[in-house]
Amino acid sequence: GVHGAYAAGMLYLWGQIPEALALAETAAEDPFAADSALGLLLRHHQLRRDALGQYRIFRRLHQRRPDDPDIRNNLAYFAALTGQNLALAL
Repeated sequence: GVHGAYAAGMLYLWGQIPEALALAETAAEDPFAADSALGLLLRHHQLRRDALGQYRIFRRLHQRRPDDPDIRNNLAYFAALTGQNLALAL
């Protein structure tokens, strides 16, 4: 969980991107590590300018914290941008 999210961050910094992403995906399943792991995944998609990847991560964050207005706003933005869920975007 938490140790996996930390290790994923370190691997990412060391340039071991595929391993870091795989470990972050696993750590994201742990309720105590999910925010950290999803944050790493989100930053990865931001750096790659991957709007669809950002939409998917914001969707997962929204499932965890549906009342967070910043997450809702970003989810709506990326839903509209990618055309994934236009009803949600509205």
